[in-house]
Amino acid sequence: MPNKSMPKKAPRNNALFAAQRYVPLRKLNDIFIESQLAVQGLQTIRADFAARQAKKQTRYRLLAPSIKADPVGLSRNISTIIELVDARISSKEYVQSLVFSIALIED
Repeated sequence: MPNKSMPKKAPRNNALFAAQRYVPLRKLNDIFIESQLAVQGLQTIRADFAARQAKKQTRYRLLAPSIKADPVGLSRNISTIIELVDARISSKEYVQSLVFSIALIED
């Protein structure tokens, strides 16, 4: 049973400063989430191209803008694309972006 003779504690104004304190942590968490989504995306792309390769598709074609902004066709062997994606996954470039982000937030 609370003692009614005891004065109530004055409310703290931590709520005013809490948002500012957690901004760097929030940014870091957002970058981590984005990095994990990028890895999952790379794994999905890799699975898609492996399925294309299993269906005997050998090349992948897409349109990309040229210097004059006109669409130009690009193509690559699917095996080359799989190697590129594997290299991105194994090199863990997303970890490097996290380290860089931590350095920015600490400054």
